[in-house]
Amino acid sequence: LEIRQTHGHDYTCVERFAPHQIADFARWLAARPRNSGFRVLIDVGEEAYETDVLPRVRGADRRALIARRLAQWFPQPAWARADTLPDKPRQRGGTTERVLFSGLTRPERVAPWIDALHSADVRIECIIPASALLAACSRLTDGLLASFSRAGMRVTLVAEGRARLSRLVEQYPARTADQNIEWLNEIARTMRYASTVMGGTLQPVVSILATEAAVPATYTPASAAAHGLELHWLDPASF
Repeated sequence: LEIRQTHGHDYTCVERFAPHQIADFARWLAARPRNSGFRVLIDVGEEAYETDVLPRVRGADRRALIARRLAQWFPQPAWARADTLPDKPRQRGGTTERVLFSGLTRPERVAPWIDALHSADVRIECIIPASALLAACSRLTDGLLASFSRAGMRVTLVAEGRARLSRLVEQYPARTADQNIEWLNEIARTMRYASTVMGGTLQPVVSILATEAAVPATYTPASAAAHGLELHWLDPASF
C-alpha cells in the first residue's frame, strides 16, 4: 500500500506498507487529523466484466434485477457495480437495455485495508479501480490502453466510455518494463481476446500511457507490427 499526499497536481509518497502491516497502517491512520480525506485507488488483477441485455424496467424491479445479476457473477456484490451502456442507434426507445457489470472477484486482497479506513476517524471520498479511472481519463473512443505501475502492466479495453475488460500482468511492473519488449506479447493476446468481447476485430492501435523517453531501446515500430500492433505513446503529464 502506498500513501500519497496531494499538493495541487503533485503527489508525494509519504508512507508504504507491506501486506502484513495492516496493524501499522491502522496506527498511522489513528495519528491523522480527524476527518482527513482519502481517495482509494485499487490496482489488482482480480477484476471481471460481464455485459448483459436486461428488460427495461424501473424502480424496485430494476434494483432487484441488478442485484440478482451482481450476486450471480460476484462473490461479494458490494465490490461490484452496474453501468448502463449507451443505446445503439437502432435500439433507442426499445424494451431492453445493455448493462455492464464489473467488480472484484477476490476482494479479500483489499478488504483489510478498507476495513482499517472504515474503523478510523477519517473520510473516504471515493474508492475506484484503476481500470475505471483510466477509462474515465482516457481520450480514446474504442481501443486498448496499456499502462505501467508498481503492480505491473495493465491493459484496458476502453469502449463507450467504460472499461470493458482489464488485465493486470504482474511480470511487467514499471521499474522493469523498459528492459525488454516481451510485454508486446501480452498486449497482442489481450487484443485478440478483446476482439471477441466486442464481437468483431478491433483496430490494432494501442495507446501506451508512458512518455516516449521510456520506450525500451529494443523497441521499433517493426517489432510492434510483428505482433500486429500499432503503438502510440501518451505523456502521463497530459492526464
